[in-house]
Amino acid sequence: MRSFIALKLPDHISKIVYEFTELLCHRSNLKFRMIPSANYHVTLKFLGDIEIDKMKEIEIMLDSISKIVDPVELSLDQLLFFPSKSGGSVVIKIDGNFNAAYIINKKMEELGYKDNRRFAPHLTICKLKGKEMPLLEKKRLGNIKFSVDSFSLFKSKLTPNGAIYTELKNFKWRKM
Repeated sequence: MRSFIALKLPDHISKIVYEFTELLCHRSNLKFRMIPSANYHVTLKFLGDIEIDKMKEIEIMLDSISKIVDPVELSLDQLLFFPSKSGGSVVIKIDGNFNAAYIINKKMEELGYKDNRRFAPHLTICKLKGKEMPLLEKKRLGNIKFSVDSFSLFKSKLTPNGAIYTELKNFKWRKM
């Protein structure tokens, strides 16, 4: 089962981001596929394909991590473009304290889920169809700040119309 660990955005932040994305896409002459706001997340660790019988071990580890990590304060502002062979993604850079991501990464590596990619916290808001690079300079959201009080384990199913994410389990951060 293709899986990852991520932060979900609060509903009011998802609404702001979605409205901003609609304006961005409608004012552009490029062809974008907007990501549904229900799919907004900030990936902390991509696990890849995991066996069902390993799920309990992962959940136990994530539960133990949730008991030692504080709620996360984040902000989003700057738009970036991540190019790919098929076009690319427009993303919003996420700033904040990501100690939880580093702890999760270390503990998941102990379970055998190693990933050599550098952690770059972001929120994908749309996919570009085609090879043209969008002009994103000076496009900002206005430094929106918010807190996240949990993280989740998701499964991901890839389809021709985009990925379908299903939350498997939510883990609340410890209370201060």
